[in-house]
Amino acid sequence: MKQMVHPGQLGQAIRHLRKEQGLTQKNLAEKAGVSAPWLSEAENGKATAEIGLVFRVLRSLGYSLSVSDEPVDILSMIPHSRNSDASG
Repeated sequence: MKQMVHPGQLGQAIRHLRKEQGLTQKNLAEKAGVSAPWLSEAENGKATAEIGLVFRVLRSLGYSLSVSDEPVDILSMIPHSRNSDASG
């Protein structure tokens, strides 16, 4: 069976990258062309996040997402910064 990244993992990765770049949710939402409430839901792993908008947010952060049939731990792929945390 194919494995998928849990929406919560992707949301945590987006939050980490946003904070690492010193962006607020409002800043990133404007940069990506999405609403701040939508970005908040995506960062919190809400399943209603449209994948097209997730791609747009990741592109705004300078990242892309590829599809693979191999299991991936997306959080292990993000370099850990000493100044970041997992909170909102």
